[in-house]
Amino acid sequence: MKFLRLYALLLLLSILPFSLQADTPSDQIALQNSEHTPKINFSKDQQAWLAAHPIIRVGVDPDFAPYEWRDKKGNYVGIAVDYQRRLEKAMGVRFEIVRDKSWSESQDMAKRGELDMLSSMVKTPERSQYMIFTEPYRETHLVIIDDGQRGFIGDLAHLTGKRVALEKGYFVKELLEKDYPQIKLIFADNTHDALLLVADGKADAYVGDSGAANYTIKKNDLSNLRFSGQTEYISAQSFAVIKKNAELATIISKVMDSISKEESEAIFNRWLGMRIEQGIKTKTLIQYGVGLVILSLLFGYWIFRLQREIGYRKAAEMREHSRNGILEMLAKAAPLPAILETIERSVEQQYSGLQCRISMRDDQERHQPHTATFGTATTDMAPRLSDVRGTQAIQAASGEILGTLTLYGHTADTTVVPSTEPNTFSDAFLIEQSTHLAGIAIEKWISAEKLRHSEAHYRQLTEGASDVIWKTDCELYITYISLADERLRGYKADEVIGRHIFEMFTEEGVATVTELMRQRQENEQRGVPSGPVTFEAQQHCKDGHLIWAEVLSKPERDEHGTIVGFHGVTRETTERKQMQDQVRQLAFFDPLTNLPNRRLLNDRLGQVMTASKRSACHGALMILDLDNFKQLNDTQGHLVGDLLLIEVARRLTRCVRAMDTVARFGGDEFVVLMSDLNADAKASATQVRIVAEKIRASLSEPYLLTAKHPEQADTIVEHCCSASIGMVVFIGNESTQDDILKWADAAMYQAKAAGRNLAQFYSKKPE
Repeated sequence: MKFLRLYALLLLLSILPFSLQADTPSDQIALQNSEHTPKINFSKDQQAWLAAHPIIRVGVDPDFAPYEWRDKKGNYVGIAVDYQRRLEKAMGVRFEIVRDKSWSESQDMAKRGELDMLSSMVKTPERSQYMIFTEPYRETHLVIIDDGQRGFIGDLAHLTGKRVALEKGYFVKELLEKDYPQIKLIFADNTHDALLLVADGKADAYVGDSGAANYTIKKNDLSNLRFSGQTEYISAQSFAVIKKNAELATIISKVMDSISKEESEAIFNRWLGMRIEQGIKTKTLIQYGVGLVILSLLFGYWIFRLQREIGYRKAAEMREHSRNGILEMLAKAAPLPAILETIERSVEQQYSGLQCRISMRDDQERHQPHTATFGTATTDMAPRLSDVRGTQAIQAASGEILGTLTLYGHTADTTVVPSTEPNTFSDAFLIEQSTHLAGIAIEKWISAEKLRHSEAHYRQLTEGASDVIWKTDCELYITYISLADERLRGYKADEVIGRHIFEMFTEEGVATVTELMRQRQENEQRGVPSGPVTFEAQQHCKDGHLIWAEVLSKPERDEHGTIVGFHGVTRETTERKQMQDQVRQLAFFDPLTNLPNRRLLNDRLGQVMTASKRSACHGALMILDLDNFKQLNDTQGHLVGDLLLIEVARRLTRCVRAMDTVARFGGDEFVVLMSDLNADAKASATQVRIVAEKIRASLSEPYLLTAKHPEQADTIVEHCCSASIGMVVFIGNESTQDDILKWADAAMYQAKAAGRNLAQFYSKKPE
């Protein structure tokens, strides 16, 4: 009877918390109002308006939690509703919520003047035509949410051509249709349905209010959805009043201004910080009660049995306590000697007159000596122990022998006597359990040693390398980077790990990586696995300067072939890049004037001829020779002659279009190549003549050349110079490059023969 009274008391105490919880559902907890509501001084016009409008008809969104929604009992609740109650109290009016209307229907009623106001609305240009908005009582960013199956979206620009789910009648539609017309919009009745479209793969992403989305995801356990970016738009929830109720808008604004920051935070915390719970149903409570009764009866039966077997219980608890302690040591990666010694003491506690020793295999013991192993223990125990009472092999999961567990007894002892009641567990079970735990500990230590040596070897290889070795996750956030990056760019590893790879590169480098990622994604979607890629881009250094680097990147895949990250090597190529640029400059540009040389001119002439054939438009080539350049060189020296050539190059460049080419052939001979003229030969010749005359006039203007001399005053030389110009108009590939150059050269000599300072078209007979 004593036990039955005890069970009844335990049952009552077990059921009582459920009864209390069932009587107090979470949706009945009320918001604590301020003890004192400050009196608001309304103007006479405002007081008159309130007296004439004791009831204000309000339209709400029935499914826009946590701002406003209708709960299971049909009550309207949420942040906006709490503010309405506060407004009612301050204004002395009653807000009548128009029920059973969707958000779109409420907006249409407001347009027709059938409502006085809407309680939670975002201001847009279209809505401002028929509504007056108060200052926002809640501002949050619009966010992007996807199902986590693809890469991080980041911003709305990456949703071009994608399917985006929105709620019907929400302001987001107006913004996206205006600013991102390429996004495909899919509409749902509410936030839950819009997010469900993303979760089911029927939409690529959802764009909307972060508070509403977060609340809906938690409440409906849409755990496969994730935050995938933030937009430039703000969801600013305000009270919206129809145009004819302008006085009401000023009254609401005055009351909202009087609400303290603490009171607003209390409203937000109530709904944005609330837990999503389901109350316990009566049926569930009954089931729990019946279950608890049955469990209590079984518990009583076991209490009765345990009274008879108290010795076994104590022994079992001691074994379990010992085993849990060993498992905790394994979980916390305690030193191997400490774990093995604990196992030995655990075995010894079960038996009186015996001592336990664990010995590892000789080749392993050399790397990890255990102070209580067989080899060291025999010397200490020699005066007390002489008989081996049992030996059990310690095995790894693969069956490999890792060591042995041995029990020793005094010479006078002939039997193994457990320290608790006999026949509860066989000796074999205890020894098997102990050897199993010892095997786990030794095998874990061996794996840790191999990993430590492997990591040390990897670190030695990577940190000693001159190239930077790195790893990222699938979203390009850095997870490892070698010490070489600090030598190369000046950043320590802890300043880089966790940052996005894009932060390393210039804008051009980011564009290069983005394009490579786009190509890789297209290949993966077509079922074509992509391998390593190599590209060259500029990277930022800590001191602000830029370096060129060649990056080799290779994807890492899981067992299903999905890319889970990237790793690669970065090598500095700044010097090589500079040498390449220098070689190109020397190969294709005149070192004095920086104009293209003969080699680059030939290449561009070929391009212009090919383009001319394709467009059916003429091109032209001029060869210019300075008329009295030799005299200047002979009288003033080559230094002044070089200054003249530099100035001639500058004037020539200013006389032609950016698409045309000015080149230096050598000496005082220059070439002008023009492309994309007219389809008519005469019209093209007229264009060329105009440019040639412009060049001739420019080159004929006097030159003031300042010659600098070491340890002497600068010399200013005034020189007048003219040019003889030979011109050829061509189309397509009807003639060869050599012919065009030869004809222009001949025309130039014809101009010299005709008296110099002339522009002459090529003709077989002198003009």
